[in-house]
Amino acid sequence: MSFNAVEDEAGRKMVLFLRLGEPESNKALSVLNAIAPKSEAFDFVYVNCKSPEDQPKCDEAGFTELPRWFSNGEHGVESVTNPGETLSEKDALSHMDLMLTKNIESHDVVDFQDEAHLKALADKLPVLVKFQQPWCKHCKRIKKHFEKASTDQSVAGKAVFVDVDCEKHKAFCKAADISSYPSFRVYSGEAVKTVDQADWTGHIQLARLMSRSQTTEPKEQAQEEHAVNTDFHPTLDSTKAEEDENLEGVGTPIIGGQWGMADRLARMEEAVASVKGQLAALQNEMTIMQRVHAIEGSLAGLLEETKLLKKSLKKDL
Repeated sequence: MSFNAVEDEAGRKMVLFLRLGEPESNKALSVLNAIAPKSEAFDFVYVNCKSPEDQPKCDEAGFTELPRWFSNGEHGVESVTNPGETLSEKDALSHMDLMLTKNIESHDVVDFQDEAHLKALADKLPVLVKFQQPWCKHCKRIKKHFEKASTDQSVAGKAVFVDVDCEKHKAFCKAADISSYPSFRVYSGEAVKTVDQADWTGHIQLARLMSRSQTTEPKEQAQEEHAVNTDFHPTLDSTKAEEDENLEGVGTPIIGGQWGMADRLARMEEAVASVKGQLAALQNEMTIMQRVHAIEGSLAGLLEETKLLKKSLKKDL
């Protein structure tokens, strides 16, 4: 499949960026081969960032730590894993299932009531709190990931998931000093910890975070070994010469700038949404109008940069 075909064709995709020949990339490729025959709803493709043809595109996209998985669907391109993070066949299939699900009908997320209720929950179990706003695009994307994680078997009896609508509970969110959305914090007893973005990439990371919330054991990295479908990709135990021969005619899809650009654009739009939230909060406080003007200037700059990125993305398409 050509580069233009992969970029232009409609439909969902699971995309793996890797460096063929490196141990972790080879393991990721075995997972890609294992899941490919199990779903007709996705196209399964990989990009070899080690090849002279693809390396510039990978560098442009900022993909230095590999392997890295992406998917695209209802909310566009999104990360499945963090850079260099492993993905098991089970988690890959779980992610694909979530992408095909419009809404999570049954979940264990608790709506925030008040601070006293949250404290009562946190005195019993660690509580993962999601702070969100109805207008926030990325809050909408992460919603079903959060709901899916709340039902994961690994967190059963170990954690509580709470959703805070900061439009409804402005006073609590202001007191918690929430300035960007979505934001995640873990409340456990009297302790409160801000969650790094790498730990809320999706439902896989959220469940993993809370399954470790009551243990000091090392982070589990389950990675099953699977037979490789040689009709789909070259064998993993081949020599360099055999690998080169196997690659001929495989038609490895080449994906570069669009996926990196989309990732950057998503982060830029998230920053714009965050600044808008700060601006809305500050506009009600006339005593600090200088800060409002400073944030307005920042917002204008971000919006301009976002426009340029969107134009660049359209040109690539």
